[in-house]
Amino acid sequence: MRTDPPAAYPAGCISAIGLVAPLVAAFLLAVSGCSAGVAGSGDAEAIVDQIARMVPSARKTMAVVADNGSNHVLCRPDACDSQADFADSRLPPDTNLGGLHSGGTVEVFADGSRARTRLDHLRHTGMASAEYDYESGPAVLRLSPELRTDQAAEYAAAFMQITE
Repeated sequence: MRTDPPAAYPAGCISAIGLVAPLVAAFLLAVSGCSAGVAGSGDAEAIVDQIARMVPSARKTMAVVADNGSNHVLCRPDACDSQADFADSRLPPDTNLGGLHSGGTVEVFADGSRARTRLDHLRHTGMASAEYDYESGPAVLRLSPELRTDQAAEYAAAFMQITE
């Protein structure tokens, strides 16, 4: 049985395969609609699950869908693909059992420009004047203004690590 590489392959063939494989992987991610940087699946619920593992005071409360979201619409404008809320045990629970005032919410959009549009809308309407907001690619993390700055920084660090 022969174990040495066949002489029929040109010298640069193996290195060319090494260059093509990452391009094929990137193409497959683009075609499938997945984001490599957002929790693997680009799903807000998956991001919140990971945040809850990294920030001990966080607990997922609800994956928001059109039936249970405010006005029966996911995050606005340019409705997001997924949204999930979480509570922080250091804050008093609100009557909604989650959401921005009892911890925060993660919203994931089709792309980064839609996420930026969402943040611009929040800032323009004054809704984001007191809350903590972070963007990473197609994902937006919104945190309660009731959190202290160091607590918000803990969430921001986890969010950025998950979505980078």
